[in-house]
Amino acid sequence: MPASPPLTIKPIPLPSDLDGATVLLADRDSYTVQALQQGFEAGGYRVLVTSSGAQALELLAELRPNVLLLGTELADMDGLVVCRTVRARGSGQFTPMILMASPRQVNPTGGPDYLVDAMITKPVEHGELMKWLWHLLRMKQRFDRVQRENEQLLEELREVEKLKSEIITVVSHELRTPLVQVKAAVSLLAEEIDKNGPRDQQIQIANMATQAVARLESVIENIRQLDQTQRVRLEPVAIEESVDLAIRYLERSWKSRHAAERVRKHLAAPLPPVWGDKKALARLLQLLLDNALKFSSEDSLVFVLAKPGGNKTVLI
Repeated sequence: MPASPPLTIKPIPLPSDLDGATVLLADRDSYTVQALQQGFEAGGYRVLVTSSGAQALELLAELRPNVLLLGTELADMDGLVVCRTVRARGSGQFTPMILMASPRQVNPTGGPDYLVDAMITKPVEHGELMKWLWHLLRMKQRFDRVQRENEQLLEELREVEKLKSEIITVVSHELRTPLVQVKAAVSLLAEEIDKNGPRDQQIQIANMATQAVARLESVIENIRQLDQTQRVRLEPVAIEESVDLAIRYLERSWKSRHAAERVRKHLAAPLPPVWGDKKALARLLQLLLDNALKFSSEDSLVFVLAKPGGNKTVLI
């Protein structure tokens, strides 16, 4: 068997805008690996070396090198299997992969295989390696910077959402306490009017107070609903449970608790569960029912109808 041709690898310098980089060399060709390792270390890279595809995958997951340079033949698997596994992981990390192949294995079109970012021929030429290496390292640098910025923005968004939710909760709680006292005072005033007989001025005061309480309660309810929109959880929901909850919400309301007696359910049986948030759906139904009660005569009924629709839907 003829001896391998001498492999001459000059020092492989880092791009000027990189302070350091880690290269993972994976190939069972120790001759090529040794020469490349010397070139990378002379250029200031940190080098990880393995001949095993399984170990290469472990090092990728644990140490996250900046670039993977591997041969097509490893001690335990094909190099393309490693590339395919890395692509299939979908970890959110971008690790450039350069495949070293014999001339007969290189894509005949001259472009890289879809599994790798670049494919170069053996014996490795310094110029060809540098062309791809610097380009891919700069791509990874931009990718990592954008990813860090996105993570920072996401964390800031979480903090803003948390603060907004806390403000809504506190305001709602602080308003609810005096509202209870105002409602009690209005009830006492109404009882006093009933006991002593109606007087125009007292009736006017009671009506104004009742309207003020209703407006304040509406404001608090809107704040509470705003708070709940931050906590929507999608899961299978029984329509009847949301309808019953909506009616209970109406019964607790100062302005529509008596009118809730006019609501009637007409739900087809059986109804399939729907994908949604039970409380959010109940709040929506409450608003629709409240509107229907408000704009219909006091002696009329309001019906909630539900039946299976097309394309696995439920119509309400």
